[in-house]
Amino acid sequence: MIYITENGVSEKMMCTELCDDWRTLYYKAYINEMLKAIRDGVNVKGYTAWSLLDKFEWDEGYSERFGLYYVDFRNKNKPRYPKASVQFYKHIIKSNGFPNQREVENWKRKATETCSTSNQLLAAEEQRNTAANILRLIHDPLTIHMEMVTEVVVPTVCTLCILISAVFLMFLLRKRN
Repeated sequence: MIYITENGVSEKMMCTELCDDWRTLYYKAYINEMLKAIRDGVNVKGYTAWSLLDKFEWDEGYSERFGLYYVDFRNKNKPRYPKASVQFYKHIIKSNGFPNQREVENWKRKATETCSTSNQLLAAEEQRNTAANILRLIHDPLTIHMEMVTEVVVPTVCTLCILISAVFLMFLLRKRN
């Protein structure tokens, strides 16, 4: 049995562009090849996109983004904005496969509207926060350091918990079979 638990493609920049058609094409091509393998007899039982949210990457920090949702790490509230690829992945899950061509045109239109609206919200939010962030950087380095520690430690602990749970689940499933 094969469970694909992490599959995705990253943006290697601080990207605020939410219309990520190239990510949609990546998922479509990968999932299509996986479906071909299943038809050829490969025992694939599950697939998960990596990752739902932008997050901390060990080698690249916050500069490499994998998420279907853009996270504004410069804002203390860490708002999230859906990228266009959210619509594609949502429809694959909903229909348990690729949608027909008419549905594809509908989700492309909706995805473009979503990312366009989110881009506008993100740009407005960045303008409001720029001055406040500059003042905060100058006046409060200890708080900034503690926020960075929290942003690294919390996701790491969560990731370890998920990995341990996955291993435990694999052992339980193996005992059942």
